[in-house]
Amino acid sequence: MSYIIEVTVPPLPHEDGLAWQAADALRASQEDETGRHPVLVRLHDVLTAVYPCMSRYPDGDPPLDECPWSDGPLIGNVGSRMAVFGLNGGAQQAVAARFVVDAATMLGLTVLDPQVGKVYRPDPERADTRFFVAVHGVPRGVNKERVASRLAQVFGRDPAQVSAMLDLPTAIVRTGIEGVAALQYRHTLLKLGCNVSMAPEVAGLPIFMDGGNRPADLQRLRAAAERGQPQAQRALGFLYSRGIDGPQDSAQAARWFELAARQGDPTAQKALALRYQKGDGVPLSHARALEWMRKAAEQGDVDAQSDVASRYLAGQGAAPDVAEALRWYRLAAQQGHVRACYRLGQLLRDAATPGADPVEAAAWLAKAAAWGDADAQVAYGEMFRSGQGGLARDRALAFSWFLRAAGQGDGTAMAYVALCYEAGEGVEQDEAQALRWCRKAAESGNAWGQGRLGRHYDEGGLLPQDRRQAFTWYERAAGQDYADAQCRLAALSLEGWGVEGVDGRQQALFWLRKAAAAGDEPARAMLARLRG
Repeated sequence: MSYIIEVTVPPLPHEDGLAWQAADALRASQEDETGRHPVLVRLHDVLTAVYPCMSRYPDGDPPLDECPWSDGPLIGNVGSRMAVFGLNGGAQQAVAARFVVDAATMLGLTVLDPQVGKVYRPDPERADTRFFVAVHGVPRGVNKERVASRLAQVFGRDPAQVSAMLDLPTAIVRTGIEGVAALQYRHTLLKLGCNVSMAPEVAGLPIFMDGGNRPADLQRLRAAAERGQPQAQRALGFLYSRGIDGPQDSAQAARWFELAARQGDPTAQKALALRYQKGDGVPLSHARALEWMRKAAEQGDVDAQSDVASRYLAGQGAAPDVAEALRWYRLAAQQGHVRACYRLGQLLRDAATPGADPVEAAAWLAKAAAWGDADAQVAYGEMFRSGQGGLARDRALAFSWFLRAAGQGDGTAMAYVALCYEAGEGVEQDEAQALRWCRKAAESGNAWGQGRLGRHYDEGGLLPQDRRQAFTWYERAAGQDYADAQCRLAALSLEGWGVEGVDGRQQALFWLRKAAAAGDEPARAMLARLRG
């Protein structure tokens, strides 16, 4: 059975669950597209330079250990937005799979591994980084002299010299090469049977975190950090933050993050912002948190942009500023940040927002909904249900979006699905389905679902009448300030179905006062009758 790896050009949502749904949509549209994306073609060329595809072997299929691909020509698996590579079960499978992931993410592509459900995000910055490549001997049980003979041809050296090199714990064999070339070189050496690592140059030094001499590497890292190299400073901050190779030290972590952040490192700026937000190693300060997060956002960091927008909206670190929130959400949304698309859409949909624009709101919500964001699917469904944002009122489309969100476990969506089945809104009326989705909504914690399920038990009909069950569900909904449930809970309390040993009238007054204070007119009327 082939091991499948998928590579996509369009940016996928930051949340893994939503990324898989967006990938499903890409797969569905791939058959209708023609042409090949140039970046995917470049990835194909990088991969086949190290692992030639089957079509390069004219005398029949190559041995499994020579060619990891399960079909060919490999270029046939490359499309305009997605490439799908199948690997066979030979000895090269794991190494080749890692090569696909590393090369694709370095080229700015996203990789999905369906076998383990993992999403690998683009890391294009590495493509511009210079790397060292080092050999660390051969694995236990591997014939060293055979490996040395193969390496001698690559290095152009005498096999005896190469054999002596393989006796060393670490031998740097290439320095200062760019990312994709370093990957190709590393995997060429891996194919030949030796232990290999590649690491970025940090102030001209190899800092091996996946092989080599860790104590010496850490000394080099510290030395580079103390010379002012921001990547090394940030790396040292993470080591102190996580307690790697020493005790965790929040103050030292913050110190090194700040040194890197002051040199413009956006990852360090975000890390420092979160420390100010929590008061972790630095004094708690929302203003300083916003200051540093904004510095990262101003460099185009999409997560920082969305974070800054949320802070301005909440007035965290600065006075509330809806215009600034809109600006930063829009910048993040334009880069494909799914939650920013949703939040921007919701802000523009709200009539109280200065500059509200329901039509633009619908466009952003449609984008986030298509990428699988459940909240956006609910909001987009609501717009179809009411005909907002220039959308024609379409109850069937609304129901379809509610159902998609409900399938992701969204309680609000489940409640809408129940309501649609109950009223025959956009779907054929079905009381049994309405009850089924009502229970799902209730069990997910949705207040409307809890209150509605309480009514089913209270009134009987589809369910046997059970006032104690009704009281239980009303109480859960009432605890979430659902006024209708608070009124019905008060009514049951007056009938003696309340908590044992608690005065029913006092319990009813408690819930009615809460509902009345929130402006519920039925609660005020009940309260007036009870007092009269």
